[in-house]
Amino acid sequence: MSTQFTFIKPQYITTNALVYLGTPDGRDWKTIIEAPPAYEVSFSERLMQLRQSFSDLSTKVLLKGRYHGMTRSSAVIEGFNGQASAKRRGKFKCGWSFVDFNSNEFSWYLSTWGFWWELRDVSDKVVAKFVTKKKSHHLMGVLTVYENDMPESMLMLVLLTCTIVHNNVFNDSAPVVSTVVVA
Repeated sequence: MSTQFTFIKPQYITTNALVYLGTPDGRDWKTIIEAPPAYEVSFSERLMQLRQSFSDLSTKVLLKGRYHGMTRSSAVIEGFNGQASAKRRGKFKCGWSFVDFNSNEFSWYLSTWGFWWELRDVSDKVVAKFVTKKKSHHLMGVLTVYENDMPESMLMLVLLTCTIVHNNVFNDSAPVVSTVVVA
């Protein structure tokens, strides 16, 4: 048995994600968003947050983190009375690895063309898989978590780091800089 989450961009140009429990299963993805999201992932400058959403539109911060380095190649994530770390890895630095709150290491492995990625533990066991929906401006993709007894703290790290990988693969994490030249 597995658990699936659907990731939606709330706006066309954003690094943020709304995370819904379940998947469209062939239906239009807009049917998923009729209910409030289960989680919200947001990024601003060097900061990141994962919040739990409630039906009354209130939220609770579960994880918060901060990128480090000029290229945002590492991050420290706090939550659940602990601290986790994440860093870029791989040939093109799109993949990420992280150490959870219990000092266990996990890595996201990207497919050759970047349309899906898998989360593996140190024994190379696949823990989760994310499949992107590249042709959609709002539907980012669907995450399948294969472990039913995964602790909540680990599940939240999976949701957050999956969004980080998505932003790196699709260059959404780079800050938008515009220059106006007046002649």
